Amino acid sequence: MSDIVNLNRQRKARARAEKRRT
Repeated sequence: MSDIVNLNRQRKARARAEKRRT
């Protein structure tokens, strides 16, 4: 279960960083 949460958090963080870069 921790793996899914970790993956979801990393994806959200990457998506936020990518949105800010645009």
